Amino acid sequence: MWRAVSRVTKLPTPATRASSSSAIRPAALASNQPPAASSPPPPPPRPSPKQPQAQPQKAQPFILRPLAKRYQLQSVEAAPAVDPASASTTLSFVSPSDPNAPKTVTVPNLWLRDASVHPDHVHPSSNQRLFKTTDIPLTGKLIGYGVHDLPNHGECLVTEWSKPLQTPGTNPTTAKLSVVPTKYLVALLENPQHPLQGELPAPRTWDRAAALEKTLVKIPYDRFRSDDKALFETLDALVQDGIVFLTGVPTAEREGHHTELRKAVERIGSLRRTWYGDLWDVKAVEGSLNIAYTNLDLGLHMDLTHFDNPPRYQFLHSLQNARVKGGLSYFVDTYAVAAHLHATAPSVFSILAHENVHFEYRNGGQHTRFVRPTLELAPGSNSRLHAVNYSPPFQGPLPLERLSTSTSSQGVVSDDAQRLADLHDALSQFSQLCDDPASQFRFEHQLEPGQCVIFDNCRVLHARTAFEFLEPPTTAHGEEDVEVGRWLKGAYMDGDELWSKWRVLSQKLREQDEERLRTKGRTLFV
Repeated sequence: MWRAVSRVTKLPTPATRASSSSAIRPAALASNQPPAASSPPPPPPRPSPKQPQAQPQKAQPFILRPLAKRYQLQSVEAAPAVDPASASTTLSFVSPSDPNAPKTVTVPNLWLRDASVHPDHVHPSSNQRLFKTTDIPLTGKLIGYGVHDLPNHGECLVTEWSKPLQTPGTNPTTAKLSVVPTKYLVALLENPQHPLQGELPAPRTWDRAAALEKTLVKIPYDRFRSDDKALFETLDALVQDGIVFLTGVPTAEREGHHTELRKAVERIGSLRRTWYGDLWDVKAVEGSLNIAYTNLDLGLHMDLTHFDNPPRYQFLHSLQNARVKGGLSYFVDTYAVAAHLHATAPSVFSILAHENVHFEYRNGGQHTRFVRPTLELAPGSNSRLHAVNYSPPFQGPLPLERLSTSTSSQGVVSDDAQRLADLHDALSQFSQLCDDPASQFRFEHQLEPGQCVIFDNCRVLHARTAFEFLEPPTTAHGEEDVEVGRWLKGAYMDGDELWSKWRVLSQKLREQDEERLRTKGRTLFV
């Protein structure tokens, strides 16, 4: 058993385990690597053969550093294993809230070595890996460990192994080391379902009631443009809620591809260009080839589901909404609908997650098509969603997947009838939950000039009711007093751009908070 350290009154260097023939020794970084902030002291000398043999000294824990951290590493030891190739290591952490009750995490040795960020394992400037997972020998045993502060990584667990990486040209000393930031390990304690650094937070579903209670986020545009915290609030709302509203967005510039909307998008990342251009206008145009550019009712849908990679996020900036009757925007969180089906009609959820639907667009010199399920599950999950694909205006014929040749009639026979009937029933239930005007999942909002709605195009359905233009008032001279029209400016962005910005800002703001705590001189134990 490890002896817990319950009190630290000054900033010490980490204690190390005593050397013996069987004890795990302290691991140190190679001398040609960046120096550690605190290195383990050398092991004590072995007793002389003439002296009586003392009992092997019990392994000592790391001494906790008096820093304001959620958890600190206390001990490391090999976990019992029948097969060395599948061996694991147990890590013990202590929390400032309960220092006498350590928490443990047991991870495979392969993972502990594969996660190494040692400069000989991950290129310092490109951050690209210099070894393959298959270079790690599965039968290597843990023979040493230590805690070091490394530039750009902070506090790290350094482990030493009996067998080196098999990567050609690797330094033989560092080939036996693994360096893992302790924040990676703490993440296992805090979020065991999604522990990887940079993992996006889980979606936060909403419905009509939630929207009316103003849980959906609205951010003033001037704060969004100038304050990184406001930008992060925007991104965080998009990741979790799938929708956010910017208010007070200037509307003076309307024409072309260099309006205020472009500045808003590029505050986050790059525009996603499609055949509609960098930016596009949504307004009623006579003879339009797209129903969106008319004043007709535009039902719930997602854009470009017929693409292999549909744009993940959509921006709609209201530039004008004068003397218009109707044109109400409404939205549905399909993740909330899917969660409802998973709880109340699991067979329907399963059908929507496994049966494909055909999406196609053939117009204006373009022809795109893609086949995908309505509910697209995250890899390795049978319930967690990665995306939803629902767009009746752009749906093609249902796919026939069970075709066979009849030997008696020399014809082709489809055995898809029951499968398609089940899909029809599942789509009907999904559609009813979304389309019913009284549905709890429908959120209505009249976009006013200066508002910009940003939403997840692979999660949030959007629609618009039909509208008509009213006669404008006239002046005493018979001239029209105000302009008439409904005009939105739109743009797309890929998810990777937005998620990357979320991760960068999340780390930046977290490090700023930790630095403020350090400068206040807070300690774990007093």
